[in-house]
Amino acid sequence: MAGFLSLPLELRSLIYKFLITPHVINPINPWYADDISLLHPKLLYVSKSISREYREIFYSEIRFSFEDLESKSVVRFLDQIGRENAGLIRYIYIDVLQVYPDSYSDEENMDEDSEQILRKIESDCTGLRILTIDFEMAWGPLRRLQETNSKLPFYEVAISVLNRRFRAIPSLQSIKVEIPARGRWTKIISEMEKNGWVIYETGGIWPGNEGIEN
Repeated sequence: MAGFLSLPLELRSLIYKFLITPHVINPINPWYADDISLLHPKLLYVSKSISREYREIFYSEIRFSFEDLESKSVVRFLDQIGRENAGLIRYIYIDVLQVYPDSYSDEENMDEDSEQILRKIESDCTGLRILTIDFEMAWGPLRRLQETNSKLPFYEVAISVLNRRFRAIPSLQSIKVEIPARGRWTKIISEMEKNGWVIYETGGIWPGNEGIEN
């Protein structure tokens, strides 16, 4: 191990990134052991020097997915890794959080579980740069809102509330949204872009055969 530590730090960092890079293209769910095992987590416990160097690469390069996780799972994960490591996280994937369209204040519009997730991210992930939303995961909630509030431009309210809440995270530089293609839901996509969200087309297929009128 002394031989490895005799290499320049820049070279050691390149080696760490080489170990991680093939597996960080897609977001990693921290509760999936198979996902984490691909990232050579044992290096976090080899020695103090290697642990310190590798964890900085490990947490800052991985795209963590909190999709489909309840607030208690997100809180538990961030508590387990500690604030120092959580502060290194730069990329997080989340679902579009639940927003209620019958009120216009942030606290009342967002459900408690969603608010807890964002509060924890804001307090612990102090180095967060990019928050990515998987729009396909939001299709069900958005469709239900449209069905029950057809006269309300709910997407304007929801996106405005979410945007203000996301922008409250001091370190956040970019809000990205992954969509299959621009062919549908153009009003919602336009509203997202008006708020400065970056739209990324994945080239997939829209779920289901129904959606919001263009």
